[in-house]
Amino acid sequence: MGELLPSSQNYDPFATLCWSNVKFLDNGEIVIFLPSTKTSSSKGEFVDIFPFSDQYCCPVAAFKIWKNLNLQNIMLNRPVFCFKNGNPFTTRKMNEILGIILKDLCGPNDKISCHSFKSAVPIALSNYPDRSSLEEIKDWGRWKSDSAKLYMKKECDKRRYFFDKISKILVESTY
Repeated sequence: MGELLPSSQNYDPFATLCWSNVKFLDNGEIVIFLPSTKTSSSKGEFVDIFPFSDQYCCPVAAFKIWKNLNLQNIMLNRPVFCFKNGNPFTTRKMNEILGIILKDLCGPNDKISCHSFKSAVPIALSNYPDRSSLEEIKDWGRWKSDSAKLYMKKECDKRRYFFDKISKILVESTY
């Protein structure tokens, strides 16, 4: 999330994901230029966003909806993730909201924060070792080291229990 959201209200447009860094391609894909990354010592990195067949889980469809809701901010080249008044949605605000939304889900020793999202892909893929290798997981997560292994160590039963809790809360909250 630190690559997508600025850390403070006084964002640096050259280090923050702004609408000028997002390109919608004719083939339905999106290319995002992350001007500041944790894994790159160079001046940013490109990330491809591909459509899913299921539009309810499709990041491209969600991004297009978000774009249409933010046309004014696009013209002013504000951060991709900001409030209607143009103030950036920060990692601090995201952590605050996650704490509120997920307080009934987490135990006293659990803490979900923006950093928790980094582990989602390696954890999900590690459930299917016959379908993906550590190298593929590292490539997708843009890891240079074997640090992805740290995220994959949780026991499958523990992850399944946690996922069940999340899904029940999401289902209950939609009614």
